[in-house]
Amino acid sequence: MWISKTNQKQLKQVWHDVNVYKNQLMNQEDAYESIKQMVIKNYELQQKWWYRILSYPNRQMKIRLRDSGYYDILIPAMCELSDEYHQYYQQLMDFNQRVCQELHLYYDSKFRLIKK
Repeated sequence: MWISKTNQKQLKQVWHDVNVYKNQLMNQEDAYESIKQMVIKNYELQQKWWYRILSYPNRQMKIRLRDSGYYDILIPAMCELSDEYHQYYQQLMDFNQRVCQELHLYYDSKFRLIKK
């Protein structure tokens, strides 16, 4: 596919913005606190019956991805192919684990947040 020069510039800017966001997410404590507050709100929303109904398609998609091998086959293969992706993925998993440990949360087999 041919990408025009303006589209190339826009694409480079988008990737630059994504990289800036990733670095802020992983390195700044205030970003950590804001993400932590979003997780708390998400957990509180999951306690409401109407939210469970609305989040059902999203959870079904995650279950299908898990069952098809996305998390067990594709993600590890991508980590082996790209060192940058491996570092990003590891930082993201560490970040997720840190938030879940501090809030005493975990995901059950149906991808619902459960408080320990």
